[in-house]
Amino acid sequence: MRDLIISIFGTYTPVTDSAGVPLQGMAGVDWPYLAGVALFALVLYSFFRLLGVVFKR
Repeated sequence: MRDLIISIFGTYTPVTDSAGVPLQGMAGVDWPYLAGVALFALVLYSFFRLLGVVFKR
């Protein structure tokens, strides 16, 4: 399962400063990565809702 997630989204790398030390707190969160995961989940949810409506008829 871990390999599947890595193949879809890539590896998660926290934001680091110029010395290579990961930033602490909200500054260290890789927001584009998390936004990609959230958008993928939204698209997947919408797709299955659409399939449910289509097959319900």
